[in-house]
Amino acid sequence: MGLRWTPQGQLCTASIDHTAQVWDLERPGIAPVSLYEKQPNRQLAVSPHWNGVFLVGEESVVSGSSHSVYRENGYYGFIPRSLTAHNATVWDVTVSPWSNVAASCDASGLVASIMLPSMSQNVELLKDYIKGRVPVYCALLVPLENKDEKESPPVGPMPGQCHSAAQERYGISFEDTPLHREGHALHQAADRVSSKSNSCSSGSNLYHLNSINTVCWSPNYTSATWLLSAGQAGVARLTWFGLCGGRLEKCRSVS
Repeated sequence: MGLRWTPQGQLCTASIDHTAQVWDLERPGIAPVSLYEKQPNRQLAVSPHWNGVFLVGEESVVSGSSHSVYRENGYYGFIPRSLTAHNATVWDVTVSPWSNVAASCDASGLVASIMLPSMSQNVELLKDYIKGRVPVYCALLVPLENKDEKESPPVGPMPGQCHSAAQERYGISFEDTPLHREGHALHQAADRVSSKSNSCSSGSNLYHLNSINTVCWSPNYTSATWLLSAGQAGVARLTWFGLCGGRLEKCRSVS
């Protein structure tokens, strides 16, 4: 389901068979490096700074709720730990090579981010790295006002609804986190909007008009604090991460 190139030219793949693999195309006769995950994988991301892959996927009986996880390639043998938590299928993940921030999106409309620690050390020993988790925004379905009828449409999802019915009866409300004001108190922002992130959940009878399917950081240094996200409804959004502005350091070649 996921396909990425590493800076060294290897090909990384992730699929719903619980396996992520790294293929060396210069030596096709060698078996690929396989990383096994307890949940079906939907997408992966790579960073030029860390020796591993970032995986997202669906929730399962074994792994529990969905999350994004960093899998080290096995050289150090680190235990994978959850980075961002979700309550629905996670569609995409992206890692900024400049600010070292990972972001992921899911079917319930939640876009979450985390300021990563140094992934070359064992995250198992870092007890406070989850304080870097910040919900970016959550897209919620809200019923529209119906002028033809005296009563407003029901708040809950309709059984068996289709895309056209969802567009007629529901709109999308974006609940944003003020990232430009809380760059120095990330844990306070996470605690303040924890109720919003928990409210973003999916249902089997809900058409995911608010689903966010794609997230991508800007690859350019001058615009590295901008995050692009797009969803099922055809809406694309740009989010500015002012909290990352002070951490950017331009790469310099080592002579």
